[in-house]
Amino acid sequence: MYPEVFRMINSTMQIFAENMKALMISRKVSYRKLAAGTGISIGSLHAYAKGKTIVPLPRAKIIATYFGLSVDDMAERKVE
Repeated sequence: MYPEVFRMINSTMQIFAENMKALMISRKVSYRKLAAGTGISIGSLHAYAKGKTIVPLPRAKIIATYFGLSVDDMAERKVE
C-alpha cells in the first residue's frame, strides 16, 4: 500500500481510539461493561483503545452503536 493510505488509516484509528476512551470515561463505562455490552473481549478493547490493533469494521460498528453513534462519528471527529 501507499504510505499515504497507512497514514490515513493510522490517523482514523487513533481518533477512533481516543473517542472510545473519552466516551468510556465520560459515560463511566468500564472495559468489563463495554465487553459485556458488545461481546468483544476486554483484551481486544484494550488493544483498540491503545491503538495497538486496527478495529475491524464490524467491531467498530458494534462499539459505535453501543455508544449511540455511527462509525463516522467515532472516526472523524472528537465526540463527547
